[in-house]
Amino acid sequence: MKIVQLITHMEEVGGAQMHVGELSVRLKQDGHDTWLVAGGTACEIPFVKKADIPVILLKDLRRSISFMSDIRSLGNLYLALKKLQPDLIACHSSKAG
Repeated sequence: MKIVQLITHMEEVGGAQMHVGELSVRLKQDGHDTWLVAGGTACEIPFVKKADIPVILLKDLRRSISFMSDIRSLGNLYLALKKLQPDLIACHSSKAG
């Protein structure tokens, strides 16, 4: 199954980031094609990098509300999902949802 994990950001280590990272690694171990789509400019979770989970970064996806950034991130998210054609999209955090 193709699975996309969507979260607002992975630039710092926190509860939601750890959950999404661990879930992504486990899904990959179970044989699923798993991608991580996150806002920001980097994924700073070491075990996600080590597991070679593909990460797509949407620099305009931010926690704060910004009409232009939100529109750009929505467009970029649409393009990424159109390219990946996932079977399942799991949204984590209110902004990513």
